[in-house]
Formats: sequence, C-alpha cells, structure tokens
Amino acid sequence: EARSCTGNYLPLALCTFRRSAGPNAAIATLRAIVFAVLLHARRQSRQHLCCFARSMGGVAGVSFTDLGEESICEDHHCRDMVAGNENGEIRFVYDGHGVKWKCADRQFLPGVKGEGWACAELQCMTKPHGVLLSSFHYGQGCRATVATVDAQVVADAPDEAVDYDPVEHLGKAPSLSCSVRASLSQPAAALLGGTPCALAALGRRRTRTGGRAFL
Repeated sequence: EARSCTGNYLPLALCTFRRSAGPNAAIATLRAIVFAVLLHARRQSRQHLCCFARSMGGVAGVSFTDLGEESICEDHHCRDMVAGNENGEIRFVYDGHGVKWKCADRQFLPGVKGEGWACAELQCMTKPHGVLLSSFHYGQGCRATVATVDAQVVADAPDEAVDYDPVEHLGKAPSLSCSVRASLSQPAAALLGGTPCALAALGRRRTRTGGRAFL
C-alpha cells in the first residue's frame, strides 16, 4: 500500500527511508534529515522573531538600524540640554540595539551647534542622581527615574517601552525660519540664545535701539 510522506522532521526522514530501495536509500534518508532540520530552523526563527517583537513591549515593528552619528549628542552639555528641553519637536525612539533615546531639535538647544536632531541616550536610575537600576533597553520599562547616561533627569520621558518609536520613524527635524521663531513668546525665545536666528534678531533689536539690546 502506497503511503504519503507527510510527516515532520525525523518521521519524514523515516518515511523516506521506508520508501527508498537499493544503495541510494542512505543518501535519500540523509537528504530528508537535512531538509527536516532546515524546516525546523525556519519555523523556530519565525517563533523567535515573534517573541522578540512581543518583548519590545508590544510596539508595532522592530528597529533594524542605528541612530545616525550626526544625531547623537557629542558632549555632556548637549545631553543636558536635550534632557531638560520641552520646546519644539521632541521624539522618543529606540534603535536596533534596543537603546532608547530622547531627540530634540537643535534649533531649540542653547549652545548646541548644527541642525537637525540632537539625541541623548536614556537609562533607568533608582532616583534622581541615584544609581543605575537598569539599561532600559528593548522591552524594559522604568518605574523609577528615566535619565541620560550622565544621570540628568528626563522628566518628560515615557517609562514604558511601548511609548517609544523605532528610530526609522524619526525622520528629519522640522526647519523653522527666523521669522517664525521671532514670533515665539519671550521665555521660549530666550532659550534660543546663541542660535543663528536669535543672533539675527538681537542684531535687529540693536539697530532699532541705537546699539542697545533689550532682551
């Protein structure tokens, strides 16, 4: 009676062996075993990817890239400015290594040069200026204090992994013209000290006031 070889893994190999005849039986069985192992590995990899996505806190999608070097804060001052900034566009993202970041528009960070995003790496501390509690990577949450790697508290940082987006969603920081930023309230405009638009506005005020600047 003819039987169909529809089993999985080793049963598939044994079924193939029973149906094989002559000196090629061993080769056929070996091929079946290799096929079974590859099939098993493929199914396992899919299961692991699914579990990995769930471990990311249930976020939609997984990041497979790193944050660009041009977006990473180059010094302590930049990270401190990002930590305390609440103006302009702010994003919270994670990269392909599970590292979480707070990113702010450089145009709103006093003393921070360049354009685009400035991002500070985040970690979980026991308390403000306390000791490290966890790396805050991947699906880890932080029910204590979210801070930068310099232990500067980031008050507006989400404490759940699900509230962070893949770094692929970061995109480019929006560009604000000097005319737009000139219309900002005085406290917000004061935070732009040292930026090109703020200096241009300062120059215009000096011209109108006969060389004196009133901030």
